[in-house]
Amino acid sequence: MALAQGQYRIAENFYVGARYQMLDVDSRIKREKPLFPDLNLPDFELKSRISGVGPSITYDSRDNQFAPRKGANLTLVGIFNIKDLGSDFTYNKWSATANGYFPVTRTGTLALHAGLCAVSKGGPFYDLCMYGQGGDLRGYEMGRYRDRASWASQIEWRQKLDEKFGAVFFAGVGGIADGIDRLGNSTVLPSAGMGLRFRASEQTGINLRLDFAIGKDSNAIYFGVGEVF
Repeated sequence: MALAQGQYRIAENFYVGARYQMLDVDSRIKREKPLFPDLNLPDFELKSRISGVGPSITYDSRDNQFAPRKGANLTLVGIFNIKDLGSDFTYNKWSATANGYFPVTRTGTLALHAGLCAVSKGGPFYDLCMYGQGGDLRGYEMGRYRDRASWASQIEWRQKLDEKFGAVFFAGVGGIADGIDRLGNSTVLPSAGMGLRFRASEQTGINLRLDFAIGKDSNAIYFGVGEVF
């Protein structure tokens, strides 16, 4: 996989540029009893390449990149995969995210997240919208729910307990559909959970995080560096 992006600041907190990404895939499925026996992936999708370029727009007014207390971070990225760039598939993919941060109390922060993804017809199975990807809802195995459109909204309360430890509580809802025009009839997938934070760096504000999340028919434990969004 290769990804390159360049942006230029055209106004305060506002950046415009372009992104290029390439992914070369060689997949094999070996399972005696497949979960979906009627779903046979064609050979040309198992071993293929996608290559595309498109616009990248960002608005970022956060007071801290790693542990924001106030501000907003908005992104819009579009990728046009075409054969002239070496792609085996011709299709478009758009993704948009919006995050907002509000210092409600001296030690508590309210964080909001919204995400939207859309893929046109012709995209391979491995580059569809995958529910639970990135800053979207926790509690779902990424890739279990995938289709040509998805949406998510999430609210999180971040509470500082002392100089080193903190706690978070989060909940949200989203959906997956077979097209952007079908989001009104999407499969709705809720999520809720809580987590513990440990301040790993006072200078940057980076936290180590441990989260437990419950989804519609699954649950998951997460350990990572930095906030989810």
